[in-house]
Amino acid sequence: MISFVVFGASGDLAAKKTFPALFQLFKKKAIERDQFRIIGFARSNLSNADFENIISMHSGEEQGSTVLKSFRQHSEYFRGNYSDKASFEKLNEKLKSYEEQDKSVLRIFYLAVPPSVFFDVCSNIHKTTYLPNNRTRIIVEKPFGMDYDSADMIMNLPIMRFMNPGIDAMFNHEHVESVEIFMKESGTCEGREGYFNSNGVVRDVLQNHLMQLFSAVAMDPPRSADASDIRNAKVKLLQAAKPFRREDTLFGQYVKSADGSKKGYLDLKGIPEDSNTATFVASTLYVDNERWKGVPFVFVTGKALNENDVHVSLHLRPKDMPYQSKGNQSRLVTFSIQPKEYVAFDCLIKRPTMAGGLHTAELKIDYDKDLEDVYQKYDAYEALFYDAIKGNPTRFVRSDEVEAGWRIVNNILDPKEPCEKYTFGSAGPKQLREYLHKYLYLETSKKT
Repeated sequence: MISFVVFGASGDLAAKKTFPALFQLFKKKAIERDQFRIIGFARSNLSNADFENIISMHSGEEQGSTVLKSFRQHSEYFRGNYSDKASFEKLNEKLKSYEEQDKSVLRIFYLAVPPSVFFDVCSNIHKTTYLPNNRTRIIVEKPFGMDYDSADMIMNLPIMRFMNPGIDAMFNHEHVESVEIFMKESGTCEGREGYFNSNGVVRDVLQNHLMQLFSAVAMDPPRSADASDIRNAKVKLLQAAKPFRREDTLFGQYVKSADGSKKGYLDLKGIPEDSNTATFVASTLYVDNERWKGVPFVFVTGKALNENDVHVSLHLRPKDMPYQSKGNQSRLVTFSIQPKEYVAFDCLIKRPTMAGGLHTAELKIDYDKDLEDVYQKYDAYEALFYDAIKGNPTRFVRSDEVEAGWRIVNNILDPKEPCEKYTFGSAGPKQLREYLHKYLYLETSKKT
């Protein structure tokens, strides 16, 4: 028997992501239906009809369908308080009533709740509903950030590296001059002002999402494809990374758009007029190991920018060759995650003219186009829940990995000096150009 408890069951995340993903697993029979039970836990006073509407509204299924009716019959609402031990004791009795005829029991607790109640929920789970011997699993939902739909491309990055030795042979200081890890967002902090103002862009994006990208592009080959070996390789990299330094960091905060139609950060509801919370950050770190000796990794992320763009690009070192021509012949290896998923390699070829010379051509693998026949889109929450049920931790972050990530960003969590201002819809602070020429475009900077 698998009992899947959703805390925060009355919220938008549960309605739009959690329950639709669980329904798809149920519909596809990826889980044994007769051995699966969903309990929605929240503080709201909901009727059975209210809860059935929540779990059905985004299912994509006709409301009268047989499979949706069966899914509802396997789901139940439980009203309780996250800080009330007695609520969890009652929840435990309900879980036991489902499990009493089954010797094989697994309890999965999914926290789609604000971070402020994480401790209360986890503490009460441990006191009242915890089962030993790997029969209890807790999934903590990140409040917001890069879409989970990016996960497949991120997981593919190390596979492409390590299963193609010719590619990974470039991933070192001998061939790479610098690395850029960018996550630019056109969206703002509106609607989540309280959380964001207390945390800022470093905690929101840099410490977690961009650290995952960094691990994928820079880690050494794991001993095997086993989840523990992959996670060990990530932790080894993060422990070798030198912490970000304030002197290598640029903070920014957006102001209203040039035409005044878009609010600035300080204009948002609930944001103090003197808030110095950063909505943009650029920072650079180095890795203290042989593979990446002296290579700068430049991280850039921000809100209210001119585009949505998530990518990693390796700037390859220029080579002294007989065919080297005058001018900039910089080459990139790019892994694009959003808005399009693709991998692109810049190659120098002979210019197809009688005069000759060099030309940079792009070799590109477009996921949607070139892998159309084999690329099966799936909901990332489905994959996460399926892995949690099957006990595969590859997609999940281990505690020592989290701790190592915090060590890296600890020096730059909050700006001490006033943030540089940038216009809503721009590329970021005007100082960014100079910053990138200093840390990223190393060879280009020498020529300009």
